[in-house]
Amino acid sequence: MALHAIIEYIKYSWKAKGRHGTHSPFVYDFVEIILQDRANLVIADPVVYSGLSEEHNILLNRIRQRYNYRSVRRLPDDHVVDADIVILPAQEPLLWASLAKQNFPLLKNDSMVFVANIHDTAVHTHEWNSMRMMREVKMSIDLYGAGLLLFKEEFKEQQHFILKDTA
Repeated sequence: MALHAIIEYIKYSWKAKGRHGTHSPFVYDFVEIILQDRANLVIADPVVYSGLSEEHNILLNRIRQRYNYRSVRRLPDDHVVDADIVILPAQEPLLWASLAKQNFPLLKNDSMVFVANIHDTAVHTHEWNSMRMMREVKMSIDLYGAGLLLFKEEFKEQQHFILKDTA
């Protein structure tokens, strides 16, 4: 693990909250059901997303099942207009900004962007922070090993959460 990743993990550990550390019903539910599996969520048809770790595949499948997401697209390979979940290329953080500028305005309400390895290097962390501040992003969730960007019109103000990944 690189020094940057270690420093980021220490910062993450200090700031990360559980379900009781947030006032958002969505985030409370996310922690309760997705991360802690309090509802014993059963994955009907698990999908393996190439290039992602087993942990990230499990997380994505749990998200798909809980929020009834059907279409998953991977940038830069796929069109995102009808996507429920968009996966950004984890090993190419220098592409994230241009992909975000081109594609985030095309995402529908309730879409989610999944980004793996958001704290691997200083470039990863910088690009993650830049994307989560874009006006189209209504909520970001930092799980240290992955980040989620949500596009939900019901969230009137941008919200940023750093959550303990207890799965």
